[in-house]
Amino acid sequence: RYELFAQAGAPQLIADNACANLFVLGPKVECDWRSDDLANQNISLWLDGVLATEGNGSDALGDPRNALAWLVNHVSQRRIDLLAGQFVTTGVCGDPTAVGSVTHVQVEAESYGRVEINLLNSEQGSSHQGMMS
Repeated sequence: RYELFAQAGAPQLIADNACANLFVLGPKVECDWRSDDLANQNISLWLDGVLATEGNGSDALGDPRNALAWLVNHVSQRRIDLLAGQFVTTGVCGDPTAVGSVTHVQVEAESYGRVEINLLNSEQGSSHQGMMS
């Protein structure tokens, strides 16, 4: 969506919902993030068994490692430390997608597996209107 994502600015990214405040962390997988071809990893988002969007690692500034380097530089300029063991996300793969009344979400990463969650609908006591990305 952004030709120069790193220059879009916080207000635009927040308005675009490009920066989520929640995420689902799947099980640990073996990954050599320094040498694996993360830019060409295909990612798919399924909502209630229907393919909602697809993308790949290159959607995050060309390579998730570029996005990570941008984040490290951005926070270090502000004297904020990233600590060992912290989780960070490096961006969207595919289009942000409205969740609506979906009850089952699955994200599949070609070489690394998948993570699934079940959501409560409003009749079950919780509303989950929002976006998945």
